[in-house]
Amino acid sequence: MQFRYWTVRIVPSPLAITSLGYGVIVQCASTGESEWQFLDDHSGMGTIQGAVKTARKNLETQLKRLQDANHALDIEGTETLNDYLGWCVDHWNNLLRVDAAKFMHAASLAEACALLFSQLIEPPARNQPANDVRNLRAKIKKAYQNQPLVRTAIKTDSTLIIAKYQLNPNCAVVKEDTVLELNEAFNFATANPNAGFTNVEAWSLKIEKIRNTNSQLEFANSRVEIDDDTDIVAFYHEPQSNWQFDTLKRAQEIWDASRVKYLPINAAESRANELNKRLSA
Repeated sequence: MQFRYWTVRIVPSPLAITSLGYGVIVQCASTGESEWQFLDDHSGMGTIQGAVKTARKNLETQLKRLQDANHALDIEGTETLNDYLGWCVDHWNNLLRVDAAKFMHAASLAEACALLFSQLIEPPARNQPANDVRNLRAKIKKAYQNQPLVRTAIKTDSTLIIAKYQLNPNCAVVKEDTVLELNEAFNFATANPNAGFTNVEAWSLKIEKIRNTNSQLEFANSRVEIDDDTDIVAFYHEPQSNWQFDTLKRAQEIWDASRVKYLPINAAESRANELNKRLSA
């Protein structure tokens, strides 16, 4: 199958000569169906982090409007996704830049999007241990994105609004107006597991507030209520030493009190498969 795609870059300032690959937008040339993916880690973007998130939300809002049954939006006539992005290529000269469309072949839309993102956008793996929390988060996302229904239900750039607090979950899985799951990753197999336990405590305090207050998940200009049936899952890299096991046990006691499910990182694929079945029901 043939697919049209656009790459999206971040240009930090109008005079900058460098840019950062940020995402891909892919459209099936025959059906008009579209899919996109952007970087979720904004931590290295410094002072422009907030502006990038806002620009992304605005772009995704427009893309979703163009993703209706006819793959067109009626604004002074019929505008297609191709028309809109072509206009962005010619006229956008701000923080986000859209590059001219190119074509490629793949077996499916999901495969095309995943392949382009991994080859053109995703930063190369750093020299981090496999159990680094960032790698654990990426492993969870990859397992979830391998399940077709879960992939479309994932909200990876979302924010939990908990009273006066905010929390960014690793992945949120949403079905219509119901949040099925929120998850995070933790590593206990470290030289200093107590440092990891501090993260567990801070995260768990906010989860406890979710269970006891009205909380919402915000994503792409939408807000969905967190209800009592929302699964909150803590994935963890299994410890190796007695000290590390003791720390994990302390964490599990806290999680039990907050009704947090905890699973070893190797269970991410089976968990994703379970969610896929729930989404198809």
